[in-house]
Amino acid sequence: MVKSISDKWASVRRFGRTLCLLTGIMFPAAVAMAQQQKSAASPPITVQADLVQGLSVTPSAGSDGLGNINLGVATQSTRASNVNPNSSPSAGLMTINGEPTMNVTISYTPSVQLVHNGQGGTSINFVPNVVGATGLTMQQAASPLPSGSSLTLGSQGHFYFWLGGSVYVPPGQAPGTYTGVFNITIGY
Repeated sequence: MVKSISDKWASVRRFGRTLCLLTGIMFPAAVAMAQQQKSAASPPITVQADLVQGLSVTPSAGSDGLGNINLGVATQSTRASNVNPNSSPSAGLMTINGEPTMNVTISYTPSVQLVHNGQGGTSINFVPNVVGATGLTMQQAASPLPSGSSLTLGSQGHFYFWLGGSVYVPPGQAPGTYTGVFNITIGY
């Protein structure tokens, strides 16, 4: 049996009406189910952001007035030089400024190579000694701050630390000035 083109189009139209009817029935039901699932799966969520003041470290004093320290003179006979951060006016003073009463962490390397200015490659080892307190006048009572220490900024958002340390002069070390950079990291 051969169907005419009009019969084929009639079949296509019946299929289209059936499809539209099914879609008209099923689509609203699917949307309603999706809305029910969405509202059931989405409890209220609270979003909060705490903004804190940025941290800064300011050199305040030291043997040169910029927070730098001068370990003094070490000779072949004394073999060492030391700056006590709790009592020496040569200790470098730094001020941490940040959000009042927030906890911060202080980190630094356990030693620094001081390189001879003029004798390429010649160096000596500096071992830092860091102490700190919440008050500027508390240098003598300041507590040791080993690297990785957690501390609390004062009610005005300040914390003071003093940097001292020592060097040991090995036998036969070339005389001259040795310098290096001590890096300290502070973060909330």
